[in-house]
Amino acid sequence: MDILLQLLFRYLHQPERFSQDHMKSNWIELNVDKLWFPNHNDLNNKFTYVATVLGLPKDYTLIGNMEAKVNASNPNKIVIKKQIPDMEVLILAGKDMTFWKPNAASSVTFFTSQQTKVSVLTSMHKKVKQSIQLMNTTFGKSSPITDFRVVLRNTTREEIGFQFNRKNMIITGADFNSYGNLSHEIAHFWWTDANFIEEPWLNESFANYAMFLVQEQYDESDFKTTYKSYSEKSMSAPSVGNATLFSDNSYEAYYIKGAILLKKLEGIIGKTKMLELLELRVNEKINSTLEFLNLLERITDSKTRIVFEEMLQQ
Repeated sequence: MDILLQLLFRYLHQPERFSQDHMKSNWIELNVDKLWFPNHNDLNNKFTYVATVLGLPKDYTLIGNMEAKVNASNPNKIVIKKQIPDMEVLILAGKDMTFWKPNAASSVTFFTSQQTKVSVLTSMHKKVKQSIQLMNTTFGKSSPITDFRVVLRNTTREEIGFQFNRKNMIITGADFNSYGNLSHEIAHFWWTDANFIEEPWLNESFANYAMFLVQEQYDESDFKTTYKSYSEKSMSAPSVGNATLFSDNSYEAYYIKGAILLKKLEGIIGKTKMLELLELRVNEKINSTLEFLNLLERITDSKTRIVFEEMLQQ
């Protein structure tokens, strides 16, 4: 199913109507999420779409979708044609943006304000590059990142307060410049396909475990601080196995406690076996708790499976 979506940016000239539009930082975010058009006998069908953006000022750059094409006869008209079925329309645009990479050979490209200091970009590039390299050579071997994009918003962490991932692109900010922040979002290149409503730990806890791997390698002090904090918070968190996105205190379970349990599993089976387990999960596209437990039993034994399954229920 093709959807024509016309997105009008006329509100750019009426910022007083929106108290949270980030216009003071010359930044636009538009995310139309989980569009749902069921077909007969296919209630979960996805679809492709064509999105047209009209009225984007000339000094703004559309950077949220790499498939964007500018209409040659009308520079203010930008068309996005999704070839892969998707249930989300994501559009990001910033004023006075530029593309940056340290050299032509780099596989990491930054989309950033022209005012961003090169020293900041160089620092972030190093962390992104090292994080990708570590993940590519461990659990990500079968599906490595070869091209990556980092979008730096024209706004502060204090104002927006979060960052996120879209496969080979992360949307973040210059003040998220740490191995922990960046590696977690990069890790979602691999850990994002499980049912986020029913079993969110399979995405978030695994991204945090990958973050632990990077921190241990490149910022051990930050790892110790993060692990201590997570351990303390996990003590009062509900069971990971029963945590859905909307259950009580679920964030503490699927985001924090699950990562601690994976680290404890590493202590039981060893890091080599743990990385083998994660690589097989990626390679075999295992995205349910039951499938993961079956895989764990396959490469270890039934006793280890029972122990970890009990940990998930505690």
